[in-house]
Amino acid sequence: MRNGQTTGSLTLSPPGPGSFTCPSGQTRFLQSVKYEDTFVVDEGGTTGHATPDPIAVTLHIPV
Repeated sequence: MRNGQTTGSLTLSPPGPGSFTCPSGQTRFLQSVKYEDTFVVDEGGTTGHATPDPIAVTLHIPV
């Protein structure tokens, strides 16, 4: 870390649908995902609050 900032990326998977199912002829879609209070930990064990917070995206994908 230099000057109190660092840059990187995370790959997160949205939660699964659990036991939710659709009636015959309908398709289940993931519409949006939102993560709040996200923290990252480096290899040295230092924890930092991820920004932006919340992290949100609008999707429309079949699951």
